[in-house]
Amino acid sequence: MNDDTRDLAELARAAGYVFPAGWTVTASLEADYDSTPHDGDWATPQDIAAWKNGKWRYVGVVVTVRDGEGREWGTASLRGVEHGLALDDGTTTDALARDDVLPELVTEACVEATSAATGWVAEWWTHDLTVLTDTELALMVTTQERKIEDAFMQNLGRNVQDEIAPRLEIVARVRAEQSRRKGSSQ
Repeated sequence: MNDDTRDLAELARAAGYVFPAGWTVTASLEADYDSTPHDGDWATPQDIAAWKNGKWRYVGVVVTVRDGEGREWGTASLRGVEHGLALDDGTTTDALARDDVLPELVTEACVEATSAATGWVAEWWTHDLTVLTDTELALMVTTQERKIEDAFMQNLGRNVQDEIAPRLEIVARVRAEQSRRKGSSQ
């Protein structure tokens, strides 16, 4: 990864999102030409001069979830983030190390990816599972298991059988297909 990209897989896992092998959760920087230090009242004349001289810049932080084939499943972004601004303690701001920004963006991108995957699963689960790749099968299981867990957590103390029964069926069908494939490859 280059200096304008950061791997956030660990942050996603810490937030409870686990994706199949090969999937990535990354943050990258994009130029933000619309923001200026004149927009707020925090900037000193020295900060404004440094910005005009290209010593620091405003960027957009973009968090993206991609599968192993590079397809994008979820994104979240925030513009107007200072990057490279000199601070009083001698350090500079790093938009890819913002603990006040990244966790929320990771969650938003992972929720979008999970939602997209759920829609995809709903479309495919009644079809022939043998046409799906191993990665697609793993995604189906991961997504459905997370939805089952969410149903239990959101409905603690209530009967959630009607909500999770179809998801359990999907998981069982996918696990059977995975076992069949594993057995036929030996």
